[in-house]
Amino acid sequence: MKNLGWFVLCLVSVVFSAGYTYDLPPLQSLPIDYYIENGLLPDDVTPKRYYEEKAPGTISKEFRTTLSAAASYQIDLRKVGGVNGKGIIFKNTGTADIINPWLVINKNRDWFSTSSMLAEILGDETDPKKRAFLIWSFIKQNRYHWYPAEAGNEIHDPVKYLNVYGYGFCDDSAVVSEALFKNAGFADARCWGLSGHVVPEVYYNSAWHMLDADLEVFYPKRDNIHVASVEECAADGWLVRRISSSSIVALYTSTSDNFTYKNAWTTAHTMAITLRPGEQLERYWHNWGKYHDFCYYKEPPRYGNGRLLYAPDLSSNIFKSGFQTVANIETFADSNTSPLLHLKDAGKSGDLVCKMSSPYLFVGGTVQLDAFCSGTMDKISVEFSKDTYSWKLLKTVDGPASSTTEINLDSSIGALSSPATYTFFIRLTLQGSEKNSVGINRLTILGDIQCAPAALPALRPAMINKCEMRFVSAAGGALEVIYQYDEFPNLAPPKPPISPTFPSTDDTVASTAPILEWEDPNTTATIVSRQIMVSWGPLGILPVTPLAWEKIGAENIWQVPDGWLLDGYTYYWRVRSKNKTNWSRWSDPWSFTIQLPVPLAGFAAY
Repeated sequence: MKNLGWFVLCLVSVVFSAGYTYDLPPLQSLPIDYYIENGLLPDDVTPKRYYEEKAPGTISKEFRTTLSAAASYQIDLRKVGGVNGKGIIFKNTGTADIINPWLVINKNRDWFSTSSMLAEILGDETDPKKRAFLIWSFIKQNRYHWYPAEAGNEIHDPVKYLNVYGYGFCDDSAVVSEALFKNAGFADARCWGLSGHVVPEVYYNSAWHMLDADLEVFYPKRDNIHVASVEECAADGWLVRRISSSSIVALYTSTSDNFTYKNAWTTAHTMAITLRPGEQLERYWHNWGKYHDFCYYKEPPRYGNGRLLYAPDLSSNIFKSGFQTVANIETFADSNTSPLLHLKDAGKSGDLVCKMSSPYLFVGGTVQLDAFCSGTMDKISVEFSKDTYSWKLLKTVDGPASSTTEINLDSSIGALSSPATYTFFIRLTLQGSEKNSVGINRLTILGDIQCAPAALPALRPAMINKCEMRFVSAAGGALEVIYQYDEFPNLAPPKPPISPTFPSTDDTVASTAPILEWEDPNTTATIVSRQIMVSWGPLGILPVTPLAWEKIGAENIWQVPDGWLLDGYTYYWRVRSKNKTNWSRWSDPWSFTIQLPVPLAGFAAY
């Protein structure tokens, strides 16, 4: 039985991108322990909060700039050994809306939409095989395997999956892979349910090819050149066995319950947001324990939190354009009388409705207001809604009162009890005996959000970081950008290896399992391991094998395992080094060509 011990996914009925619903057979996933045992998850999957300990010498830094229009700027870290991002804040300090603020650093993390994501992934590459591998590598590197927050299409959108969550089961990675393949222009793509695992396939060069970002594998055919399809793996289990465990082999070779499906995805989501005057979006690499899970109720080991905070200036009428409804409300700017917001006509109630909307899902929040109610006939009610049709009373402030009130929104948003929330509404109703006998002097609405740390644009040490801040605003717009980070002067990553010592680059070797040697500028005492990549081209897009070839220890020598390289072909290799905390950048690519000796005429081959 190949499904013994697997987790049955919540996903059973899927609304496809074409708009119709299809009932799938129950999909299943490998147990989490499999991913830990195979190095696809850390040994300790305990959720981490804010930095519990900081390395000696850590310096907390903050970069600030205020922009009136989209602009490019630089953050110079050439003298910094190591750096970790902490938080990114976009704050509207002007008098006009800030539309779609988005930060890209060093041309990375341009994941605003599916189209911008694909533009970053693919660049100018036109070769279909390389384009497919670029998508596989991108998904492999920017998500991890963990219990999905919801069934259905909630995380089957590439932009949501990678910006909001950053984790999911095998079917989630497979479906998002299919979405990216198809939106990249491939002739076809699909998913296979293997009753224990789900994998994607992409069609190019007149054949199907399986590229599994979840298990971080593909299976070369016996020619060691082409990538096998699911059906080819099912027909020849050896292709799977030389890379994966026997339990994975059985998923392919027991074919009676394998099936295909397509289009269980959407690409509708973007990271569009409008920040009103007095509103700010905060995103952090750490979290404070608020996350969405409407399926398994398993806190992910790695996720970020943030805030969408709206604190309008109630002394000015500018705030009115930021509310859905402002009815029978007079302001200090209108009347020069207090409270700052009060009734326009006595005897009638006044209403304020504020919409909070974010491309990151809400996982909690609060409402804070400084309320004034002069007498027993005065009161302010605060209500919550997700759709403006059904309202929930949160609190009533009865007079006489003049105090600050804070209302928790966590249970109303229901991050662990309802589907994902991206929009909610707050309604405040004022009732008073006189127009100035009831009012509000301060209002702050805060929504806690969930974000994926891997999607946040990171700074890099030892270089000038080129930042591109995009947004649109009318006259009066002012966006303050705050980037918080830690510098680690004593935790610099190793330097990349310098050059090959054997074989020399562009040299020939007489073995299909050559010994590789290189020159490394780091002292051997600081290096704990190396990683070696052998590929079909200088950019490393097409690896010879998905296996992570890693050498423990500091020696600058390693032998390629037998069975992967072919006579007559040129290969490219690169190396990176790891100290106790960080990996170096990859070395420049070096090449060699295999040329086996030709047997002498007249001698039999044994």
